[in-house]
Amino acid sequence: MDLALTGKVAMITGGSHGLGKQAADSLAREGCKVAICARGQENLDSTVAEFEAKGYEILAVHGARRISIQRSPSSRPRGTKSWPCRPMS
Repeated sequence: MDLALTGKVAMITGGSHGLGKQAADSLAREGCKVAICARGQENLDSTVAEFEAKGYEILAVHGARRISIQRSPSSRPRGTKSWPCRPMS
């Protein structure tokens, strides 16, 4: 199936295993450049090796730092549906 995603960029959190990995694989197979983020370095490394062997363009980010998401409507940038992420103290 051609979803016309060639050259697009996708960021997948939890992309080293499970549904995140499957989503990243599907998007890369459709031609996306894929960035995956995960907390486990070992799983991240094996997923990168697997995807590179398939010829996918991939960037991996080890995300061990916890963040909190501000969910109050007043902190949301006007006109957006997302909230800024801030590091936990």
